[in-house]
Amino acid sequence: MATLNRAISAHQAGNLSEAQALYKAVLAHDKNQFDALHMLGVLEGQLGNFEEADRLIRRALKIDPAAFQAHSNHARILLGLRRHEEAIHACDKALSLNRSDINALVFRGGALLLLKKPEKALESFDKALAIKPDFFRAFYNRGEALFELMRFEDALAAYDRALAGMPGYAEAWLARGKVLERLTRFDEAFAAYDKVLALRPEHAGAWTGRGNVFDRLKRYDEALAAYDKALSLAPDLAGGWFGRGNVFYNLKRYDEALAAYEKALALRPDLAEAWFGRGNIFYDLKRHDEAFAAYDKALTLDPAFAEAWFGRANVLFNLKRHDEALAAYDKALALKPDLDAAWLGRGQVLYGLKRHDEAFAAYDKALALKPNLAEAWLARGTALRELKRTEDAIVAYRRALESGAADPGEIEFALAALGAETSPVVAPKQHVTNLFDKYAETFDQHLVSGLKYQTPALLFDAIAPFAPAGNLDVLDLGCGTGLFAPQLRPLARTLTGIDLSSNMLKKAEQRRLYDHLICGDIAEFLETQSHAFDLAVAADVFVYIGDLSRVFRGVRGALRDGGLFGFSVEATDEDDFVLLTTLRYAHSVPYLEKLARDHRFVLERVEARVIRQEHEVDVNGYLAVMRCS
Repeated sequence: MATLNRAISAHQAGNLSEAQALYKAVLAHDKNQFDALHMLGVLEGQLGNFEEADRLIRRALKIDPAAFQAHSNHARILLGLRRHEEAIHACDKALSLNRSDINALVFRGGALLLLKKPEKALESFDKALAIKPDFFRAFYNRGEALFELMRFEDALAAYDRALAGMPGYAEAWLARGKVLERLTRFDEAFAAYDKVLALRPEHAGAWTGRGNVFDRLKRYDEALAAYDKALSLAPDLAGGWFGRGNVFYNLKRYDEALAAYEKALALRPDLAEAWFGRGNIFYDLKRHDEAFAAYDKALTLDPAFAEAWFGRANVLFNLKRHDEALAAYDKALALKPDLDAAWLGRGQVLYGLKRHDEAFAAYDKALALKPNLAEAWLARGTALRELKRTEDAIVAYRRALESGAADPGEIEFALAALGAETSPVVAPKQHVTNLFDKYAETFDQHLVSGLKYQTPALLFDAIAPFAPAGNLDVLDLGCGTGLFAPQLRPLARTLTGIDLSSNMLKKAEQRRLYDHLICGDIAEFLETQSHAFDLAVAADVFVYIGDLSRVFRGVRGALRDGGLFGFSVEATDEDDFVLLTTLRYAHSVPYLEKLARDHRFVLERVEARVIRQEHEVDVNGYLAVMRCS
């Protein structure tokens, strides 16, 4: 007994090596000595030797199954082994023996937190505090549960109660910093992290926290420096690598972001947020199958991960799988009703399904949650414009501008189409690029099936009587995905395509019909060409250019003597050209005739045709064929 008492005294004094040797000496004399087995198990757990600790405490409990403290301590060991359900069972056994075992209540709550059951965890922590109101560590645990429940103000109050009794508790200061970050009280968050570093200068988690705040503030260089500091202290800190991935993602440095997320996942394969980050990268890169796989992995790890459901919905929406997208947005919102971006996405899907009243209700819900959500004002404005509610659309577009919309030029272009701004002579280059980069994946199916698009076939029939087959150098202006290429190829010795959208050109390349594909502005490209082509075509391209004089001058210089120029335009009887509320330009026949005269073309033919449909209404246009005089 004297040896056991010496072991316990050494253990309490923190002399773990001495205590370990003394406990083992007791067990060498009596291998079934309960206290020695129990306390040596606790000590091995403190040293991180959880398997050995588990073995020892199980032996002790066979000797005295009614020892509630041994069941509580066993729960702590099982938590270290990540055997959370078994830890809860151990706590329940302890509590069946002693309902006032506050350690069992706290360990039980900790296991429930790890099992993503914060409400039940909160019940355990509250029971512990009812027994011992000054159990300050339980206030810290209570804050963790409240944080998971997104009750951030309540979590902050709980952490402050913990710190009132334990002002030197670094982990509580760290938790305080995290919740202040979520409350966007960034200066206070920095102060909390600095308090951690004052207590423990080498605390990698505090440096990671500082990096997270810098990231939120878009101070990316400082964020990376903070993460690098954290990783210099703890190279295996998954949170540091994850933070670096977030910064690189925000900077659109996707390769570096993927590498950082992969490093985080090598350390923590169960880090659902890093799988979510990978999904976002693949979504941006239009690698939809990989995006689905990453979001699904995140949801396998955390089925209640609302943002991952939201990400999945975005991919489905981009693929025009509207019913599935709506279901995924609804799942996200069931889990997180205040996810404003999901309300916006829901609105866009509903608008695509022509459920207009529901769409506006969703936009309004997003704006009620975040009144300056520029994307929601923009979506609302676009819907109102398309429904010909001009005055309401103008108001929404102006609110989008006031809210800091990412591309003000595109909104000003829409306002011009509604008569609220001066009309430009050409659509903004970024507007056209964004439109078709997003549209590339579903362009052919939507255009041909949905809009009854037939301009390439009609234009080819208009050109064919004037063009000899098989020996022409052909230029396809605004070639898109190459829908015109199958008709042009039989005429061509060489076939060159040019388009602003790199995503559209990737689709065109897959047809293997072009000799050359160029990403660039058609007017700028034409100015570099001199008598290089026999035929230039532009199918449904000039709807994005009002004043065609620069293009005509460029085409005339790029064509050889006698060369042909065939194109389509949307039709108007007003002026030379007009910007329509569809954000497309229409041109008049007198204007085309004037362009032909000014640039030395002979107008071989011009004919009025229905070139496609919009909202199931025919769109009238002109097909024109000109020859260099």
